[in-house]
Amino acid sequence: MSVVAASNGPDMLFVPAAELSGLIERGVTSKPGLVVEVLSHGSSRYDRVLKPNRYRDFGVNEYWVVDPIARVVEQYRLREPADRPIICAGIPRWQPDAAIPALELRLETLFSAVDLMANL
Repeated sequence: MSVVAASNGPDMLFVPAAELSGLIERGVTSKPGLVVEVLSHGSSRYDRVLKPNRYRDFGVNEYWVVDPIARVVEQYRLREPADRPIICAGIPRWQPDAAIPALELRLETLFSAVDLMANL
């Protein structure tokens, strides 16, 4: 199975260094550590209901849904049994290994850039 298939692959993903051998031209056959989707018109149900289970089955540990309208990130911790995501309006953080710096997404900066792009 590949994480990226045709046109329904993730918007962004992070693959741990130990899994880089799974990068192929059409996607990723190894387990990504984090998958990120950005909601767009009409993708909400697919991204929030279907994809978390798909990525959990593939072995992805964490899945984020960026909602540009609500200006939040929904963090699904796929190794945990929770059915609902953690809603983050500040700085979502992903750190799969304490030996390396965390990935932090500053939402204020991100959404300011989105506003600038919308005004072009």
